[in-house]
Amino acid sequence: MEIKKAIIPVDVTITPIPQSTILKTDEMRSVMDQHTIQPIIEEAIRSGIESILIVIGGEGISTETEGEPLNKEHIQLQKEIQSLNNNTKIHYVHHNKSAGLSNAILSAETFIEDEPFAVLESVDIFISETPALEQLIQVFHDFETQLIGVKQVGEMEVNKYGIIDSSGKSDDIYLVTDLIDRPAIHHAPSNIAVMGRYILKPSIFPVLRRLEKEDQNDDQWTEALYKISRQEELLALELEGNHLGIEAI
Repeated sequence: MEIKKAIIPVDVTITPIPQSTILKTDEMRSVMDQHTIQPIIEEAIRSGIESILIVIGGEGISTETEGEPLNKEHIQLQKEIQSLNNNTKIHYVHHNKSAGLSNAILSAETFIEDEPFAVLESVDIFISETPALEQLIQVFHDFETQLIGVKQVGEMEVNKYGIIDSSGKSDDIYLVTDLIDRPAIHHAPSNIAVMGRYILKPSIFPVLRRLEKEDQNDDQWTEALYKISRQEELLALELEGNHLGIEAI
């Protein structure tokens, strides 16, 4: 099975990376003059994605629409991305809900149809020789199961991420047995953090719908991944490369 579609959830305002950011490499510094979403889209294109859905959400959106950029900034971004690869199609969904990643992915169900797909969180940027998403896709071709990208973090950072527990490790691949969202240090099962890259199957959508009915206010994304791990195999790949978390700046 090929991964040809990707979802990129973003906030209603697309902003540059703050100039105060301390970046470790010249490659990271090069993204400072770009929209935060632009390197994410470039990563998707480099990974072989042919169709991208940008889910634009926030309280500033009054209606749900599909297909057109939200404003002049998005139109300019679309032109920049099309100059990189004219074969990649960019689509948009605007919605006024702010229930986090779960709602963003659920709003893309019609776009995905019945095929595996990628999700790239726009707050996580990776600088690596092989794009982070491509690393996941390569593993998916071997196992054809749902995958999440992870990296090890410092003990004092576990409360900023979803943290996995696993039953073992082979070639940087973990079998996920549990996930805890932003645990306290003494409750964290490991220091292996979920890093905003996913390969998912349509079986995630019924799980998200059930959780949305149970609680429409809080983001249930970590809980959704946990439930998926209970009903089918969920693997985690330790990603190579440098990670820049925009949300944590």
